[in-house]
Amino acid sequence: MAVQPQGTSTGTVSLRLVGEATGTLAIGGPASSITLGTAQNGRYTFAGTVNDLLNLNIQALATNPAGGSVALTLNRPEGFALWFGSASAATVLALPALPVTGTYTLRIVPPGTSGANLTVLLSR
Repeated sequence: MAVQPQGTSTGTVSLRLVGEATGTLAIGGPASSITLGTAQNGRYTFAGTVNDLLNLNIQALATNPAGGSVALTLNRPEGFALWFGSASAATVLALPALPVTGTYTLRIVPPGTSGANLTVLLSR
């Protein structure tokens, strides 16, 4: 990372590195409780099978500060994005059919420096 002032400007910058929250999700449960601290993103993996049709059931969602949302990305085993979504409250999201067998990654990103607490369940 580099911080470069404009022209001849000077100043002070405070930086804080925050590691991603990680874990494993199981299709069919149990539900997973996920806590993302201030400015923290999440990366959760699960084993998927070709042609699986899955729902992402967000059973609870709270952001700090309140009233925010989280961005969701489902990445294929090769690392490419398969699906994008977002949620600001409890909801059920239908995911596209999985194109290959392998380990998929669900990325959860609160906006800016927000945090989030959510409970998620993957189901067929």
